[in-house]
Amino acid sequence: MKSIKKLTALILAMLMITGVTAFAEEAKMDYEVIIAPQYEAAGYFYEGLARIKKDGKWGYVDETGKEVIAPAFAYAGNFYDGKAVVGISDAPVTENSITVSVKMGYIDHRGNYTPFMILRDGAYSEWTVFDMDMLYEFNQDGFGYDINELKNLGYNEGYCCIEFYDQYLIFAENGYEVDGALGNYEYAGEQFEMFLWGQYSDGLFMASSYDWYPFAAFVDASGTLKVQASCAYAELIDDKYLLTSWYPFVEGYCLCWVTSPDPDVCAGRNCMALLDKNGKIVLTGNYDVATSTFRRFNTLPRVLNEGRICVRDIDSQKFGAIDINGNVKIPFIYDQLSAFNEGLASAVKDGKCGFLDVNGNVVIPFIYDNATLFNGGIALVVKDGAPVVIDRYGNTLKGSEKVPVDCYIEADGVAYSVDEIIIIEENGKYGYARLTYKTALPKIEEMSAWAYPEVTEAIEKNLIPSYLQNQYFENITRVDFAELIITALEEVTGKSAETLLKERCGIEGADMYGSNPFKDTNKKAVIVANKLGIINGVSETSFAPQNYISRQDAAALIMRAAKLIKGDVAVTDAAFSDNGAIADYAKQAVSYVTTLKIMNGVGDNKFDPTATYTREQAYITILRLFKSLA
Repeated sequence: MKSIKKLTALILAMLMITGVTAFAEEAKMDYEVIIAPQYEAAGYFYEGLARIKKDGKWGYVDETGKEVIAPAFAYAGNFYDGKAVVGISDAPVTENSITVSVKMGYIDHRGNYTPFMILRDGAYSEWTVFDMDMLYEFNQDGFGYDINELKNLGYNEGYCCIEFYDQYLIFAENGYEVDGALGNYEYAGEQFEMFLWGQYSDGLFMASSYDWYPFAAFVDASGTLKVQASCAYAELIDDKYLLTSWYPFVEGYCLCWVTSPDPDVCAGRNCMALLDKNGKIVLTGNYDVATSTFRRFNTLPRVLNEGRICVRDIDSQKFGAIDINGNVKIPFIYDQLSAFNEGLASAVKDGKCGFLDVNGNVVIPFIYDNATLFNGGIALVVKDGAPVVIDRYGNTLKGSEKVPVDCYIEADGVAYSVDEIIIIEENGKYGYARLTYKTALPKIEEMSAWAYPEVTEAIEKNLIPSYLQNQYFENITRVDFAELIITALEEVTGKSAETLLKERCGIEGADMYGSNPFKDTNKKAVIVANKLGIINGVSETSFAPQNYISRQDAAALIMRAAKLIKGDVAVTDAAFSDNGAIADYAKQAVSYVTTLKIMNGVGDNKFDPTATYTREQAYITILRLFKSLA
């Protein structure tokens, strides 16, 4: 994807001996217009499609510029979970509209429409919206505008939650509204009528009561109470905390705010806290959270980023970061601190932006006026009023001056990550451009010395996506290992993931997301790897994307991927002293990968099958897999 000049073996050997950092070609970026500015509005790409507005109607284009779903909608949201919420109307929705009705529903990647059916007085009818303010707000667009960040989240884990007036409408995958009435629940010896209130996330709905607020309860899709937390009218959590507000669960934790009647707890303030699925407060302190300090999963806050929680000290109003145990990892000395992404976070000190690593080290100095998060190994920064794209080492990418800063940093300072496809504007019309770039090779000190030659070779062979070229000592997740496997298959075969899916499984690209069995991820690599028979979920509907992959699971995936290309090969049974600890499903795989020398033991004649696998180890494995298949 991003080509980097290959180092010779002699130079690399000298660098390894002397410890000198490797040099790559000059970091540079090419800017190519792929869709000329022609639309009245445009949105970012989600699942390979982007919203565009033409002649007052919304449609969708793919990354080649083809209008795959013709502009026909009065309202259109972004795709997620293979679906995009849309509205259909004969009349355009404008600021001056007086009478207009819009029928709401969703479409799939082929444009097939499913109406939303709302439940009223025991009967279902098609949902038609007449509210002008809401429709017009939905209909607006701009460079930094994400329509899913407002009242409509879109589909998530199989359900769509839309805020409408003072209620939440929740629709299942068939388009029918979920009955939000949960009946009576007993709490603290009293009966309370409960209803669904908010987005479905992490396998749970939020629930509340008209008679009892604030009250945090979380139920599963069947309405069974799973997590219960207290409020002012019942006993305190852990005899200390009073819950005041909260978000949905994400990755096992609910971001919430607590106070306490005890003056020695929270000092009578509202403090940030994390609630676990046992209804216990697992972390709190004299902190609050600004929206810039957590990365969003659509609009759901993902507080835990790279093992850090970026928070603001209430007394000093300075930003820093803690870990899940409350240990301070980054001192509270910054005026702003973003979420971590790809191992880096932007920070503001004395009015200037720079970047920190997860240990608080300043890796890019405080010399910029503004900055986005890193994405794909690059970030957009503003220096002296001019936009510049830099890599994670602070190198300016030559040619980045063509990137329009308004695409990513708005007047209010909100910053959005740079992507390979960006929105461009010319004379009030919108289009798209593609950025192709190369950045510096990693530094030797970023990983183990023994790993450096093969890891950099894997990068040079385009086997490591740019967003994974960091944090080499960290354990690799299931979702990232799936990405590596599919990337290797694409490079070996010279075919895209979509082509492999069609040839091997008969599934067209337009049907890919609709065939996804998992509710907790919509990553293309996971869907393709699953359909190719390479990877399974932890259940029929859960993939657990952020779980770390084990060595025996990595071996199983590698064997299955290799067999797609090589078929069966003669192998020698592995003879590790801990063979008995290898799961039955992985025994053949361990023999396969060790025979082909794709994976080795960990020493002392052990394979250590249940141990985690670091990124640098995974990258070396993928390189060896590639070489065995090429």
